[in-house]
Amino acid sequence: MLFRSILEGCFGALTSNTGAALADLTFDTSGTRTPLSPRHVAQARALLGDQGDKLSAVCIHSKTYYDLVERRAIDYVSAAEARITAASSNAANPGAFAGSVAGAFAADVTVPFYMGLRVIVSDDVTVSGNDQAAYFFAPGAVATGEQQGLNTETDRDILAKSDAMAVDWHNLYHPMGTRYKVATGGVNPTRTTLATATNWELVFELKNIGVVRGTVDPNF
Repeated sequence: MLFRSILEGCFGALTSNTGAALADLTFDTSGTRTPLSPRHVAQARALLGDQGDKLSAVCIHSKTYYDLVERRAIDYVSAAEARITAASSNAANPGAFAGSVAGAFAADVTVPFYMGLRVIVSDDVTVSGNDQAAYFFAPGAVATGEQQGLNTETDRDILAKSDAMAVDWHNLYHPMGTRYKVATGGVNPTRTTLATATNWELVFELKNIGVVRGTVDPNF
């Protein structure tokens, strides 16, 4: 995943991130690591100082997730709770009270939360041996840039009596507050180039970045 390479470049290696643009927004990168715990969430918030309460989601590997499941540390929000009825919210207008989550789930599903953070499970997070990354995000911390808009081309094979259509769209996710250094990385970088810490620099005040990375070691 391309965004993983970008995060690896911004934060540096899981076990050694010296010189990385966001090295000061990481924890447990050396020494003895432990399974994800409430202490890690507090650490992530503390690294952002008075902006720490803005963290709203955590992206973790499936092994870390099922480690939390085994410890019964995951809270689940059901579809009914997400919609927030007048009875559950004690509000005269539950739709307005609920905001954008009012109709987010059409079926009877549940959404996992950990320590108040929405849990995103992905095996694409950085892994090094038993060590795994846990990324904490604040709203608006990641933006998407468009290199080339939707481009459609059509062709017809008159002998085969068939039509063909090709569609291209080039976009990229980017952590707000960081900048890729073209002078060192060059244009049209590969994933390896994007994952190189020396090709990234910090341009925002650190606590306004909105992304924190922890290195954890699940029991699984």
